[in-house]
Amino acid sequence: MIERWFRTMKKHVSGQSCFPSREDARPVIGRWIERYNSLRCKEHYSG
Repeated sequence: MIERWFRTMKKHVSGQSCFPSREDARPVIGRWIERYNSLRCKEHYSG
């Protein structure tokens, strides 16, 4: 699931980094990372 989300985010932001690397996305904080970065990406890359 997280890997699929990363691929989607990469497409949405055209490869720009608005999320940590996959190595930093540990399962325990994966959900928090997803929520945090989805909010940031919506702010910075809305549209």
